[in-house]
Amino acid sequence: MPRREQTIAGKPVRIIEDISRDLLKSLPDSLEYEFIVLISKYNSGKSSSAVRILFKYFGEENTEYVTLTEQYKENNEEYKDPTLRFGEVPHGKTVVFDEINSDGNISAESITRYIRDLARHNRAVILSNPYGMTDDAMHEIKLFIRKERKILPAKMLFIFVTNQHNKQ
Repeated sequence: MPRREQTIAGKPVRIIEDISRDLLKSLPDSLEYEFIVLISKYNSGKSSSAVRILFKYFGEENTEYVTLTEQYKENNEEYKDPTLRFGEVPHGKTVVFDEINSDGNISAESITRYIRDLARHNRAVILSNPYGMTDDAMHEIKLFIRKERKILPAKMLFIFVTNQHNKQ
């Protein structure tokens, strides 16, 4: 599997080339982390692919999905409805949180508190587009750390998808 590992700001970074091909292979040695940020350009249903892979790996009964933005795309066979609503906090699950923003009237502070609550009681996997919209893993992770430092625990993992094989 094409994969490179590096460290930035004391946090491990795993770089993969393709969500569909490489994410599932990358998960077994990621289990020691209770907080994972998966950064990729989520276009053309890639967010749904990542959610499907995470549910498959961690198990339907052990995984929850929450998003505060509209993710439905017509003709996307992999689309999954959220299993949690904002504010719901399960215990002992893997929670996939799709995008750290909201289409509605939920404040950034409320979202930050919610993600921290989810991570306190569960393994949290955050799906995020690169904030700078580049394929430069180190640049994008630094931007993410700078913007989201309030939610990041000490022991966590970044997985960055270079999108080399994801371009349409």
